[in-house]
Amino acid sequence: MEKILQELEFLKKQISILQSYQAERMRTEKSTDEYVQMVSHKLRTPLTTIRESISQVKDGLVGKITNGQEDALTVALEEVDRLTRIVEALLDASKIEAGKVELKRELVDFRTLVNAVVSKFRLQAEQMGLTVKTLLPEEMEEVFVEPDRIIQVLTNLMSNAVKFTERGSIRVSVADREEAVECSVSDTGRGISQEDIPYVFGAFQQFGSPAPVSERGTGLGLSICQKIVQRHKGRIWVASEPSRGTTFTFILPKYRPTEVLKEYIASGLHEAVEGETALSLLLFYVTNYDEMRRSLGEEKVRAMVQNLVRLIKENFRRSSDKAGVWDVRSILAVLPQTAKEDAFRIAERIQQTFQTGVLIDKQRETGALSLLEVDYRVATFPEDGRSEGVLLSKMVADPRLAP
Repeated sequence: MEKILQELEFLKKQISILQSYQAERMRTEKSTDEYVQMVSHKLRTPLTTIRESISQVKDGLVGKITNGQEDALTVALEEVDRLTRIVEALLDASKIEAGKVELKRELVDFRTLVNAVVSKFRLQAEQMGLTVKTLLPEEMEEVFVEPDRIIQVLTNLMSNAVKFTERGSIRVSVADREEAVECSVSDTGRGISQEDIPYVFGAFQQFGSPAPVSERGTGLGLSICQKIVQRHKGRIWVASEPSRGTTFTFILPKYRPTEVLKEYIASGLHEAVEGETALSLLLFYVTNYDEMRRSLGEEKVRAMVQNLVRLIKENFRRSSDKAGVWDVRSILAVLPQTAKEDAFRIAERIQQTFQTGVLIDKQRETGALSLLEVDYRVATFPEDGRSEGVLLSKMVADPRLAP
C-alpha cells in the first residue's frame, strides 16, 4: 500500500513537470516525437498498473481492509483516474500541436452529432434541475468534418456547461449559414470574468471554484477544442458575464463538392502510397446533358443527376468508397484499394443499374434515369498517374467536364 502511494506521488510529480514542459512548448510552438513517446510509454503503462493494484487491494483480493483504508483507496483511485485523464489530454494536445492528427473527414449531418452529444448529458442535467434545449434547423447541408473530433468539441462544451451551471438552462443552437455552419453552447451558469476570458483557450487554465477530484478537469479541454476547430479551418470564441452565463460559439466552413472529392482523393492517395495499394477514380458523365436540359429544364436534369449520385452510393459495397457531383453533368467516385480491372467491373455494374430506368425517389419527380445517356472513365494510381492533378487531368480531358 505504501509503495503504491509512493509510486503515485512520483507519477504526479512527473506529470506536473510534463505540464510545465507542455505549456512552455505550446508557447514556443515546438514539438518532438520524443515527448509524445515519453508520455505514451513512460506514464500510461505504470498508471494502468497502479490502478489495477489499488483496485485489487480495495476489493479485498489481497486481504481484508478497514473502512478507513477503503475510503483512502477510493480517493487514490480517483486521483489515478484524474492523472490518466491528464496524460491522455497531454498526449492528444501534443499530437494535434505536432500535426500528427490526420483528420478523417466525411460528409455528415451536423444535427446528428449535436443530438448524440446532448442525449448523453440530458439526464444528468435534468437530475440537477437544469433544462436542456436544442435549436436546430429543419433542413441543412451536410458538413465535411471528422465526426469523432467534432463530437469531442461538443462533449467538452456540454460537460463544462453542466459542470458550471447550478440552475437555469443549457441551450445548443445550430445555424446553417451560407458559407459555414455555426454552433453555440449557452448556459446560465456562473460565467467567466472579463479578466479571465483572454486565457480561456490557454493550456492548463481552469476557472471557478475547485471541483471534486473525480470531476476535476485537465485544464486542456478548451485548448484542444480550439485546435480541433482550427484544424477544420474554423474558429471558436467565448462570450460571458459573471453570474449571467457563458456562450461558446464555433463555426466550421462549408466545402464545395469538388473540394470534398479532392480531399477524398488526397487521403486515398496517401493511403495507397503508404500501403502500396491501388486507388481508382471513376467519372460518370451525362453525354446528352445539354439535350436533356433543353427538353426538361435545368432544375429537373440536375435533380436527375443527384439521383444518379444516390444510386451510385447504393451500389458501393464498402464505406470507404465515396462519390459526389463533380460538376452539373458529371459524378466522380473515389475507390480506395481498387485496381483498374475492379473499377471497370464496378462501373459496368452501376451503369447497368442506370439502364434499368429504376427511379430512386419515391415521388417519381425526376423521370426515368434511363433517359440520361451516361458514359464513364477510369483512372488508376499508380499506372495512370501518381498525383491528384495527373489523375484528374485524365478524367476530365473534355473541357465540358472541368468544374
